Amino acid sequence: MSSSEELVNRAIVRFNTGNPPGKDRKYGDAINWETLLESVPCGEDLFFISADKDYASIFDDKQFHPFWLKNGRKRNRLKLSSSNHWVSS
Repeated sequence: MSSSEELVNRAIVRFNTGNPPGKDRKYGDAINWETLLESVPCGEDLFFISADKDYASIFDDKQFHPFWLKNGRKRNRLKLSSSNHWVSS
């Protein structure tokens, strides 16, 4: 997967408008998410394995963040499970 200038700009806009992911004033997570949305074919399953809690719900850290579910399904029709288990670090 590669990052285009347009993809990086979308990630920067995402981050600067307060849409997750992102922390510590760094764009890396936002670029990774935009890259996934750009690269994974429409309708494909996406198995997301991460120890990064930025992708977890703030209400239940065992669930995917609702923003990701909505954003992934809307943008790419990704099949994201709403019951993910996070890797312990």
